[in-house]
Amino acid sequence: MSTETEITSEPQDSQMLPSLSSKACTYRHLLPWHWRPTNSFALAYAEEIVLQRVQDCDLEAKFVRLPGGEEIRTVRATVGQDAGYLSRTPIVLLHGMGAGVGMWCKNFGPLARQRPVYAVDLLGFGRSSRVAFPANPELCESAFVRSIEEWRKAEGLNEVILLGHSFGGYLAFNYALRHPNSVRKLILADPWGLLERPDNHQPSRRWISVVGNLLHRFDPLAVVRAAGPFGPSLIRRFRGDIQAYFDDDKDDVAATAEAATNPESVERAHDILDYIYHCNAQPASGETGFRYLAAPLGFAKRPLYPRLPQLEPRLPVSLIYGGRSWLFRYGRPADAPDLAEEFRERLGPRRGPVTVRCMRNCNHHLYAEDFNQFNKLVQDESQGV
Repeated sequence: MSTETEITSEPQDSQMLPSLSSKACTYRHLLPWHWRPTNSFALAYAEEIVLQRVQDCDLEAKFVRLPGGEEIRTVRATVGQDAGYLSRTPIVLLHGMGAGVGMWCKNFGPLARQRPVYAVDLLGFGRSSRVAFPANPELCESAFVRSIEEWRKAEGLNEVILLGHSFGGYLAFNYALRHPNSVRKLILADPWGLLERPDNHQPSRRWISVVGNLLHRFDPLAVVRAAGPFGPSLIRRFRGDIQAYFDDDKDDVAATAEAATNPESVERAHDILDYIYHCNAQPASGETGFRYLAAPLGFAKRPLYPRLPQLEPRLPVSLIYGGRSWLFRYGRPADAPDLAEEFRERLGPRRGPVTVRCMRNCNHHLYAEDFNQFNKLVQDESQGV
């Protein structure tokens, strides 16, 4: 069951980031809007189709307005309304780069059995407001973190279990660093930006470095928008792995065979990729902020490892990563110590527990690739909080 409501608050102009709907921010969109087969209504429809997959909990979808006038798309998942359940510390889910709330459709129900679950479209992504981020990495980072804090206050949440995947993990860490009193536990799921770039790191082929530095001048998903009517097929061609993770029938041989010949089943299999397309065919915003935070070849300008000791010592921290994830193999020396031990060592002496869980057979999108194991690990990590 899904309902639509809205929460608003009085705007404060001093906190407002410039909107991409203003003329000052539209000069870079050289192609006509109709070149891309998308709009806000198509994105809303694609989100609704994906969220219809969630049948084992109640969903409430809404927009939460921040003091500066920006809106954050929010989905709340619950399985009960009694006071004891609603008083439990909620989990807040932060998605990765180029994603949105719909990517958690395999996680809402199982996680909501224990406590309320919130998922948001990060500022500049999905159906949240598209704003212009400052190019300075530290200021850009602060703009993302401020939006999360203002959202928490607008929702009336005191303390949360903060879970971030990929770029969302990077932002979850930075939020916990700045607002430790609002986080009961920090869970980093295959976070981007954790590892530092080795001083002598060079790609195996020089052309990779040249192309990487060239592409870094553009928004990561600019090609999807430039492709116009070919954008959806481009997503389907190169992100078939994600489609497989969200295929409800992938373990049912008969259903999979039937899906290959049933047009309705084939179309349903594309729902998640259509959602990803519409999330990223809108005017660039969050991905531009990501580019400001990223160094060439996939590393962060402000990596998390050197800042791990700055976390509040009492804060429980959990790292869940994929054993096959490129994030934890790329640029890592062959003789490097075990990641779990290195992670604990970087955190230093602590009073809060630190756990490291490796999903050995999973790649980067571990929350969907093996959602049963991922949900169980998150439930275990949340016990007693």
